[in-house]
Amino acid sequence: MIAWFRFRSRLGGHALSHPRTTIATSSLFLLTVTLSLQQILSSPKIRSTIHPKNEQIHRNTQQITPSRQEKINSFSLLSATQIHTLLSKLSRSYPTLTNLTTTQELYNLPTAGHPPNDCPYDDDVPGCYNHVLTISSSNKPDTPEVFLSGALHGDERVGPTVVMETARLLLRAAHCTSLPSPTVKSTDGDAWEAELTAARDCRDDLSERGITPSRRRWLSRLVATRRIVVLPTANALGFFRNKREE
Repeated sequence: MIAWFRFRSRLGGHALSHPRTTIATSSLFLLTVTLSLQQILSSPKIRSTIHPKNEQIHRNTQQITPSRQEKINSFSLLSATQIHTLLSKLSRSYPTLTNLTTTQELYNLPTAGHPPNDCPYDDDVPGCYNHVLTISSSNKPDTPEVFLSGALHGDERVGPTVVMETARLLLRAAHCTSLPSPTVKSTDGDAWEAELTAARDCRDDLSERGITPSRRRWLSRLVATRRIVVLPTANALGFFRNKREE
């Protein structure tokens, strides 16, 4: 799908546009709804009324192990500080798949806010950066682009967490699928064994979170064939203050 994306920055009213950007809705929201339905279907009252045609849905809900259910229930909304920390962590953990920058660096925009109270983690500027994380393993200039926007208004609390968890899942799946690296086997036996162990561990972890091997490979392919631009908080100052406007 080709769409024209036009984003009006909260910082100064600058308009940014790109003719090859696909506007992506928050697909993790659908996953959240699915998991919620699974929890509802698991209740005794609902199980007793399941129609035979929906028995397969019922059986699927029973496949949620206690450890997997614990991982599902562990999700919580991220604060501005936690988003900043997670962005830095993802950039360090997956340096070949990510590029972390800001709209200030890309488009020479001013920051918004007043030190030291606003966005203290952005301690080298007055106010708040608008952080942008780009995910891709493709270097082709014509790679299709996907834009994930967490929230335009500062009081929209769910979106930023959704896109950050989406980014984390995409990177985890892509990195996991890349292991073990064929080039390591011929050069370092110990490193090969370590990557084999890491591959098994991350595959098992994703399976516990409901990501089957086919879904993992599909997520990895998205990273290989798309350039995914993640802007968790377009209104970084408003999100930090939990206010709709700047």
